[in-house]
Amino acid sequence: MGRYEGGPGAFLAGEKDGLLPKTMRGMVGMMRKGSAVEFLVVEGAGHLPMVERPERFAELVSGFLTGRRSV
Repeated sequence: MGRYEGGPGAFLAGEKDGLLPKTMRGMVGMMRKGSAVEFLVVEGAGHLPMVERPERFAELVSGFLTGRRSV
């Protein structure tokens, strides 16, 4: 994977997903220092957070896109 030189970006994974969070954290770690890349976690969700917790998924995506973070 090359260096990310673009604008803000986000990786989003379910908290209980057994594979993707580790992979995504590694990818975020490879990004250029100071880049606006985030790792977002959907609490209580597995591999399909958009299906398992659609409201929380939408909150996180909306918060990222608008610059407002929901807790």
